[in-house]
Amino acid sequence: MNPTNPTIPVNVQQAFNVAYVASLPTPVQALFTFVYIGNPGVLTLVSNMPFPQYLAQFQSLIARGYGAFLLSVGIGGDPYSVFSTLSATGETWAPNATQIPLGAQGQYSLPGITPYPGYSLGPYPTTKPAGWITVPPMTQLLAPGANVSALLAAWYPPFNPPAPPPPPAPPAPTDPVGAQMTGTPDYYDAPGANETPYPNGAEYTDSRGTFIHNVVATPFGTVSYWALIAAAFPGFTITLPVTTDANDSLAALVSINGGTPEKLAVIQTNAQAYNASGVNVTATFTAAGVSVPALLTAMQALYAAQS
Repeated sequence: MNPTNPTIPVNVQQAFNVAYVASLPTPVQALFTFVYIGNPGVLTLVSNMPFPQYLAQFQSLIARGYGAFLLSVGIGGDPYSVFSTLSATGETWAPNATQIPLGAQGQYSLPGITPYPGYSLGPYPTTKPAGWITVPPMTQLLAPGANVSALLAAWYPPFNPPAPPPPPAPPAPTDPVGAQMTGTPDYYDAPGANETPYPNGAEYTDSRGTFIHNVVATPFGTVSYWALIAAAFPGFTITLPVTTDANDSLAALVSINGGTPEKLAVIQTNAQAYNASGVNVTATFTAAGVSVPALLTAMQALYAAQS
């Protein structure tokens, strides 16, 4: 039994104090120190600092925003004894250290006390006011067969500072096609893009043109990249491949201003464009706002890249 109070089992008082302190934020825990009192020693929670220092630290905690964890009556000694006293008087919750103490002017009356008109807010509240600290039913700890550990775990879960939020995941790129690979007509996957929404053979079109996704299994793992199949330029789109012939012309399927692609050949020496029927369509393109020299330049760049 407890040598300082024979009616309280040692393990109950110790267990309560340990659980209570562990439920407080770390700066508040620093108010108290466990010491052994009596013989055999009872683990008792007390402040081991002079009262002026204790009071200054108590007030500092309030100023730093920890008042909601402290009772307005303060705890200068054993929490078990303080909460047992409050529970015995019928209190089921009590004001925190930032609020007016119970029974004082401008606060509710103590349980069982008739409030003074104009002095008290009214009788002891039947529902928990905002910010008040719960006073557990301490007699439950002493009931025959009480599961003290379960009660304390429910009343005072250990305080765990909230974990910092994980860094936000980088947003998935809206365009999965990255930069062009040096010396090739192929393009990297954009950083952060993955293969799941774009399996092998998937196509994607952006301002640069239309691409097809290639996902290739190798002995060293999966490799994926985008191959350009139709390059977009102002006024026209060129579908790869670009080919050449003995007449020093470049040929490809070309779509003018979003129209149906048709096979065109552009002679490199004079920048004249011909359709599949051999008709010179240079003037038609010019009238449509398409520069045949610009078309030729684009075809030359694509032909060089795919070579």
